[in-house]
Amino acid sequence: MSALDPPSVITLDQVDMSVSSVHSDLSNWTIIGLIPVESLIAKTTVILRTTIVILLISFIAVGIVGWFYNRTVVKPIQEITQRFQETQQETANHTPEHVVVRGNDEIAELGRWFNAFMDALESRKQAEAQRLQLAIEREKMHILTHFITEASHEFRTPLSIISSNAYLIRKTTDSDKHEQQTLKIDEQVKNITT
Repeated sequence: MSALDPPSVITLDQVDMSVSSVHSDLSNWTIIGLIPVESLIAKTTVILRTTIVILLISFIAVGIVGWFYNRTVVKPIQEITQRFQETQQETANHTPEHVVVRGNDEIAELGRWFNAFMDALESRKQAEAQRLQLAIEREKMHILTHFITEASHEFRTPLSIISSNAYLIRKTTDSDKHEQQTLKIDEQVKNITT
């Protein structure tokens, strides 16, 4: 058989016909096929309409699958990312909220791990605040003790001098009045230093 001749269109009894032919070299026959063009176009119209309907259904299905994918995969990941950004920019009084976990898939597992991470971070932050507060209290006590020690030393020196001078006055004067006053001074100095 020889190759199929390309189809052509002829008009037969006022009907357009698609003509295709093939020639056999063995039998020396030529087979001619006539198909009304209108029936070909009608079938292509059905095919075109079916294709458009299938495309529309496919687009709707892809849209629904995309929406579901966005809701179940992308949105939780975006929420976790947003919480991490909030954690990075958090203030002392605000801790980012936990993410809402739905389901038992890998995304839900990621959400649970994020929430556990946030809990651990919060407890570490609280422990650090307590350690800092304790260190501040220790430093205050150290400063207060140092101040009291220094103040005590600074008061004892002049009071010792006053006590020594009162003793000298008492020993060098014979007056009872001076002796009573110097004893009062000495007594007050002892009250302050003990």
